[in-house]
Amino acid sequence: MEIKNLFLIEDATILGNIDINTKRSFSILHCDMFLNKLKNANKLDYILAFNSFGQNKFIWYLDKDNLQDYIKNQVKIEDINIANLSPHVANYQMFIPK
Repeated sequence: MEIKNLFLIEDATILGNIDINTKRSFSILHCDMFLNKLKNANKLDYILAFNSFGQNKFIWYLDKDNLQDYIKNQVKIEDINIANLSPHVANYQMFIPK
């Protein structure tokens, strides 16, 4: 029986990550630093990465055999400008006497 290893990544930031330059959701599977580390992960076979932006949910799948396809389209970490989307909450209560 052959055992395969899967690495699961979830971007759990409240509003997700978006690259200001491309105006698109950003996954770590696009990042050159991460992809370069993956080249040396000999016992890793698959990666699933989940992230969201607003109401949109994204699932990225990487089979280690297709790593070169991702590397061809990688983005250098210096070129990524992640938006600072710090959520702010305003709360107001009003009590109406009986």
